[in-house]
Amino acid sequence: MMDDYLLPGVILHEGNTLSSVDNPAFTTDNWQVNQNEYSVRVDGVASFYTCDGNYVEFVSEPGADPGWIKLYPKGQVLVALLHQRMILNFHASSFIYDGKGIMILVLQEPESHLSLRHLLLKEAGSCPMILHL
Repeated sequence: MMDDYLLPGVILHEGNTLSSVDNPAFTTDNWQVNQNEYSVRVDGVASFYTCDGNYVEFVSEPGADPGWIKLYPKGQVLVALLHQRMILNFHASSFIYDGKGIMILVLQEPESHLSLRHLLLKEAGSCPMILHL
């Protein structure tokens, strides 16, 4: 169903069973995560598992829309792979206020990197509002 992936070096495997996260740090009814693994079940679509930033396996639910199955590896699964590779991912929102373009960017990284990034953005002429989660 998916022949290639957005990130280089990622192996995609569609199967009938899904690996499970060993010793999850956080768990809900639909997902589990630890430092190197992530799994999520999307009702009516598929279940996905990622590991070490370079492996994705998924099991499609019977009758699931192929478009939805292709969408999730480009969203939540991609974010999990980036985190596993220790690559910062950005969550941003933008809007126009008083005729000016406003972007709110939330960074999830260690405090020392926030300070450096804040200075770099300020040097580039931006006035960043940085929220640390």
